[in-house]
Amino acid sequence: MELQTPIEMPPQPRPLTSDSRVLLLGSCFAQEVGVRLQHQMPDGQVVVNPLGPQYSPEVLAHTLCAWLRGVPELSPFEGRDGMWHSWQASSVCSATTQEECVRRLHEAWEQGREALLSATHIVLTFGTTRYYRLADAADNYSGQVVANCHKELSTRFREEEPSLEVLIADWQSLIAELHALPQRPEVILTVSPYRYRKYGYHTSQLHKARLLLLCDALSGVTHYFPSYELLLDELRDYRFYAPDMLHPSEQAVDYIADRFREWAFTPQLLTEADERLREWRRRQHRPLM
Repeated sequence: MELQTPIEMPPQPRPLTSDSRVLLLGSCFAQEVGVRLQHQMPDGQVVVNPLGPQYSPEVLAHTLCAWLRGVPELSPFEGRDGMWHSWQASSVCSATTQEECVRRLHEAWEQGREALLSATHIVLTFGTTRYYRLADAADNYSGQVVANCHKELSTRFREEEPSLEVLIADWQSLIAELHALPQRPEVILTVSPYRYRKYGYHTSQLHKARLLLLCDALSGVTHYFPSYELLLDELRDYRFYAPDMLHPSEQAVDYIADRFREWAFTPQLLTEADERLREWRRRQHRPLM
């Protein structure tokens, strides 16, 4: 008796080995899977969201283009909470002083650029097609794409959603630039299974559909990993969701991360990854003296 609808895995990219260098960017789902890969590959060879999670293809493209051009866009500002933030980063770069915020931003920005230039594999997780720009004409950064709103007043932003045709054209051009990098990296796309309640579930599904169409349009120059389909079709049960019924549960993320490594790792790297994972778990359970 079949109790699942198994997802057929797409063609495999150039496999990851112990020498591969991986850059993962995108939503919080990319963060969850990326951290698991860090435990299974050699130290320093997996870099995950150095500027924090980014959800929209438009924001990800903005970040990648800045790294490719080598021109930092740090945009520090003092928020309503008294902390210093950047429109280009999440709170991982925030600080109580402007100087410390800028230092953290420079460090994260350089880490991302170095990871991009040395990457053999770039894994991008798209979450939603919507993004924000600064709308206040008095703002020093007016018109700039925003990676994180930092709970500032909604009147400071305008919400935008590019057409599918614009997204496809922009990403075709960007992927051509990525493939021209020294390591000629494999580009792997995936769509986050997280649902956006703020837009309503129907609108959330429409956003996911556009992201899936974008990935499909880029299939000739990228690889696609079916994170979205694994949760919604293969697992398909609310027990695989967190208590908010929106985020995948830890068990679901473990399952999808395992499917990714089975798909992307060489047999030798799978063996090495299992040993690194066992060692990492042993270190987590050292008895207190």
